[in-house]
Amino acid sequence: MHFKDTLSKLTLLVLTVSSVFSCITVNKTIGEGYVPEDQDLRIRIAHFRLPVTLKMQDSLQATSADYAIVGAIRTPEFGLVKMGSAANVCQPSTALRFGKDPMIKSIYFTAAVSAKKVMEENQTNIPQDIFVYRLKKRLDTTTVFCNSITSADYDPVPLNTSSVTYFGGDSIKVYLNNAYGTELLSATEKELDSINVFIDRFKGLYIECSAPEGSLSGGRENLLSFSSAVIMMKYNFQPTWQEGLSRKDTTVYLNYGDGYCLNTSSYSSEDLETDEPREILPVEGIAGLKPYVNAKVLKDTLDKWAQKNNYDPKKIIVSKASFSLPFEIPANFDMTTYPTYLFPTQRIENKNVMIYYPFNDVNSTGNSLGAINRSLAEYQGDFSSVIQQMLNKDAAEIEDKYDFWFAPIQQLTDQYYGTVSYSPDFYSYYTGKINGPKAERYPELTLVFSVLK
Repeated sequence: MHFKDTLSKLTLLVLTVSSVFSCITVNKTIGEGYVPEDQDLRIRIAHFRLPVTLKMQDSLQATSADYAIVGAIRTPEFGLVKMGSAANVCQPSTALRFGKDPMIKSIYFTAAVSAKKVMEENQTNIPQDIFVYRLKKRLDTTTVFCNSITSADYDPVPLNTSSVTYFGGDSIKVYLNNAYGTELLSATEKELDSINVFIDRFKGLYIECSAPEGSLSGGRENLLSFSSAVIMMKYNFQPTWQEGLSRKDTTVYLNYGDGYCLNTSSYSSEDLETDEPREILPVEGIAGLKPYVNAKVLKDTLDKWAQKNNYDPKKIIVSKASFSLPFEIPANFDMTTYPTYLFPTQRIENKNVMIYYPFNDVNSTGNSLGAINRSLAEYQGDFSSVIQQMLNKDAAEIEDKYDFWFAPIQQLTDQYYGTVSYSPDFYSYYTGKINGPKAERYPELTLVFSVLK
């Protein structure tokens, strides 16, 4: 299979891996606050089999001010994944007025297509039917996850005036029922004076596309430019600035989204979740199935090792903790659907909302961020501070927040300040495979450490 990715705005950080585990660069600052001056420390190295299983990364945060995602892809490994987009509809300015006795002539949704992703190169221009539905509720601070919108939240009858088939062009244009335009033109002055009041009445739209027919594999993911997504209305009204004027045609637009949209996704891979060790672990993009580590199980592994070696876990000073996720090169050598990075991602609370976020080690200098290494056939990265925290805590203190998923990540650069941050990759649907704990080359934690007296 070929994976064609034209997405340029979200090009991930490319790092040069200058060393491998056989030649480990020691970071002497990780545990320096724990080391008394009278200690003569000896550097040791230990290797552990990571207890990796499989778990969905459900309830992934999915609001976006960059892309509205619409698509459907079916693969033999994961089944069908469907991607849709929802957003409130609102006026671009509270100065907007429709004039006297407005009468709708046409209304349509349109957006530029920024990127298209397919599992097979020959499906770049496959047909997909596009459907636009009326939302029954407005989006708010509670509707921020990939599964926040269900079929019960939108009218089952699409607003399309006819079937609209998209063949992978540069834009999408969907004509809507004129009755919807007539309703929008009935907005009162009070509603036009307030975006919130306008949204309270008119709610928004939900957009999705058809799945590949029958059991056929393939499909396409379409990333629509959010800034270009609008509802265009052409209508006729009676001018009032002079007496006796003829009716006039004009065109206005409404925003798709009051600053953001919500990208939804649904998956058929839940049945693949397992707590049992496996030889092969599939990897799925966005909110799909991921290699998963239960922190309590990993803590138990570390504690048993420390006990066996007569170490006090709280006296272990971590210089470096690295992970490797080996994989087998496919027989056809085609790895274009594999993610570029796999990094430990935890679920934490942020402003009363649970979100997925990479471990803070993603910001450490020299970290390869779980970058794929095709020559060694493995993903590599560091999470030293996390392992140090796990060693310093009692088993009863290890909370669910230490659980983690190995997930694709992306680099984000602030366009005003140039600051760099990292987040889960919310936009790219990947598929791939890594070796599991039962494989000959298994996922491994390499620990470079010293022990205090």
